[in-house]
Amino acid sequence: MEERFHLPCEVENDVNCAGLAEHFSGASKGSKISVCLTVGTGIGGAILIDGKVFHGFSGSGCEVGYMHLPGGAFQDMGASSILVKKTAEYKRIAPESIDGKYVFEHAKKGDTDCIRAIEEMCEVLGMGIFNICYVVNPEVVVLGGGIMAQKEYLKDRLRKSLDKYLIPSVAQNTRLEFARNQNQAGMLGAFCHFKERH
Repeated sequence: MEERFHLPCEVENDVNCAGLAEHFSGASKGSKISVCLTVGTGIGGAILIDGKVFHGFSGSGCEVGYMHLPGGAFQDMGASSILVKKTAEYKRIAPESIDGKYVFEHAKKGDTDCIRAIEEMCEVLGMGIFNICYVVNPEVVVLGGGIMAQKEYLKDRLRKSLDKYLIPSVAQNTRLEFARNQNQAGMLGAFCHFKERH
């Protein structure tokens, strides 16, 4: 980009950009330490300290999707793609025939298979988040990704799962929020990242 168009260019991870967007203009604005998780095909993570992304020693800080939980990797158990697969398995139908929207629409109508799959996903997410909280002790955990459009349905369930694992002194000081920048988060965060360096 720089060679061809003679324009300055910066590169940053997409989830780190989402975390930056939420810090500067979103759910974690003004926080000292925040964690942003995107739940989609996999699970991505970003840690921000004083508005700056924590990259770790070799650039792989907060690659939480690979974190091991009982039963497997965090993203292999808690991603929205797994929610669809589990629902299809319980219903004995092809995973390609449904999507996340289907799962939530039917859960709200009382479909027990869909409710079961969502509750299992919330349990896994709660377990993953509590592990992160004990290591990082963030002021706020921001959840993003397409599935988080179901904020009203998910927030209490996720909070309940998280509180089950966190000791009260940590739980009381850890806010759980949903991303506010939606599909614009990556672009806004990339702009914040670029602006910081120029």
